[in-house]
Amino acid sequence: MAARIRVLNVVAAVAIVVILYHVGRALDWELEARLQEYREGFSDATAASTQAIAEGGDVQPLGNARGLETASLQGLPKEASTSLMALHVADPDAAMPVKTVLVEDAAAGSAGAAEEVGATAEGRSQESPGSSEGGLNLPSDTAEVTNPTAGTTAREAATDATSTNPPTADSPGAGASGDQQFATGVRPILHEGRPLLPDLKREIWEKPPLGSAVPAREEFALRHEMVQHRQRENVVVVTFANHAYLDFVLNWVRHLTDLGVYNILVGAMDTKLLEALYWEGVPVFDLESGMTTDEPGWGTPVFHAIGREKVTLINVFLSLGVQLLLCDTDAVWLRNPLPYMARYPQADVLTSSDYLTRSVDDESLEHWDRVQGPYNIGILHFRPTDPAKHFARAWAEQLAGDSKLWDQRGFNDLMRQKLGPDVHPEGNDNVFWAFDGTLKLGILPVALFCSGHTYFVQHLYRKIGLEPYAMHATFQFTGTGGKRHRFREAMAFIDPPEYYDPPGGVLSFVNNIPEELLIGGDHSLQTHFNLANYQLTNLRSALAIATILNRTLVSLPPLPLSL
Repeated sequence: MAARIRVLNVVAAVAIVVILYHVGRALDWELEARLQEYREGFSDATAASTQAIAEGGDVQPLGNARGLETASLQGLPKEASTSLMALHVADPDAAMPVKTVLVEDAAAGSAGAAEEVGATAEGRSQESPGSSEGGLNLPSDTAEVTNPTAGTTAREAATDATSTNPPTADSPGAGASGDQQFATGVRPILHEGRPLLPDLKREIWEKPPLGSAVPAREEFALRHEMVQHRQRENVVVVTFANHAYLDFVLNWVRHLTDLGVYNILVGAMDTKLLEALYWEGVPVFDLESGMTTDEPGWGTPVFHAIGREKVTLINVFLSLGVQLLLCDTDAVWLRNPLPYMARYPQADVLTSSDYLTRSVDDESLEHWDRVQGPYNIGILHFRPTDPAKHFARAWAEQLAGDSKLWDQRGFNDLMRQKLGPDVHPEGNDNVFWAFDGTLKLGILPVALFCSGHTYFVQHLYRKIGLEPYAMHATFQFTGTGGKRHRFREAMAFIDPPEYYDPPGGVLSFVNNIPEELLIGGDHSLQTHFNLANYQLTNLRSALAIATILNRTLVSLPPLPLSL
């Protein structure tokens, strides 16, 4: 009997090994199939890009290789315009029409009037980046603090300003009627004259009564009364999205309200998102974008159109005289950011950064002359000062002149026209002169306003022993799904209960690692790969067992490395 049991055990063990082998082969085949799909997609995209370059077209960077949309001009009409900020996909050699939008006395309640002018991208590109028909006034504190290296052009622009009695920069509603004209490319999304419905004054997360109807779309139009109802201490926190990012928006809002931040507005780029947020009790306004509800690919015309919506929002909110904290939906707030922004009333603009090395070990702004990476516009704080408004106009005009220019690239190009010196060298607040020499800029600390790399990979905040304010799901290459996964790994994504109860149940495993692999021998490239390969084998076995049992593998243990 004992011998028979031993034989049966051996047979069972062999059967399990064979099953694991074949499951592993199946996983290998699936992985190879996906890699081949990636290679073919990348090859096709490269060929299309090469053809576009040969024919004189411009090629934008590409996003995911699966389902690639090339940004070349192949298959597009010579002029295919959308409703977004005069965005055009045009023949590279053709003059591209742009629009100038006039908005008269928005706070007084008059309707915005749009006027199209016959300017061209070529003509606009010959003007100075900050050119605008409206006058430029320096803020009240500029008389005391001026940039000794500022160019003559900026000073002359300030001297020749035609506006009279400029509003106080931070007074509620200031500037709403002072900006008589927006820059080229800013859409007229302000609609005054219609009172805000009581139904749209509900507290955040207070849902409409059952059986009620969604108000008419025009009731969600952005206007001064809506902004004033939501602002607190003249600050409003804003994001915007289409329906593809509904769960990101809800996650973004939930984290802020959990931190006690309620002065929130969300711009909806399509009706589907607008109605969904209304039923969730989230303060929402209509961006009137006519945007697709699908996720846009990086570098596509729709992607660039979304970037121009951001610049429209900045111009519009600054015209209403409020401070604006504008943040992408693929970021999560971990601490209330408003007290931090209030520490720097002298800064016209605060921006996050993609720099991967910190220049400070506390909560100070980064040293501008040490930060070599690009500024990241996923988190921006604007004060309604004249230099900030002037920059916003210049940014809009720049993007209106080139429909393929990435908004973040444009921001960096403009801000870096002139850098330094420090505004207060003796004060050590790290606010510095930028743009045309009259704008005061600060760079948020990269260890606290984290990119995907400084948070998820480097954990810079741990190295200085501080709690971060935000994490931004950048530096990952699997689209929206990858961003979601990153937040879930950090326990920072709010999922419905059914997400945690998958069909078949879940499976976790303990990663038992031999001590000699962890601490034995020299730390070399070979010992690193020995340790990594052992753990990958364990993980592969766990995936195979989960597949056989129809369970979802969860609770992955830490995977230490020896380098």
